[in-house]
Amino acid sequence: MALDDFIAASDRLCHFEAILAGSSQTVPSLSSLRIRRDQVQNIWAIIEQEFGRCSKALREDPSNAKDLTAIQAKYAHCYAVYERCASHLGDQIEDMKTQNRPPTQEAAP
Repeated sequence: MALDDFIAASDRLCHFEAILAGSSQTVPSLSSLRIRRDQVQNIWAIIEQEFGRCSKALREDPSNAKDLTAIQAKYAHCYAVYERCASHLGDQIEDMKTQNRPPTQEAAP
């Protein structure tokens, strides 16, 4: 069912955020950070797809208004999680790229 798929995808993103929070004790490589960022983006794409399917299914039956409101709230929560994860990973990637840049040499007088 579309609702179950949406909930599963949403839960996957929240679980991934918990994994990211727990892994903050180790310094990942730039490649690992990019993989994590890509995974967050992939999970978000699935959430959007499942939200669309679920919303469509629920709108077809007016008696599902309460469920539609609930999944819209869950979607909003998931967006906040996605934004936190993507922003955090993006910042880490930028920080690491900056740290790995060779120092610029000043021109001799």
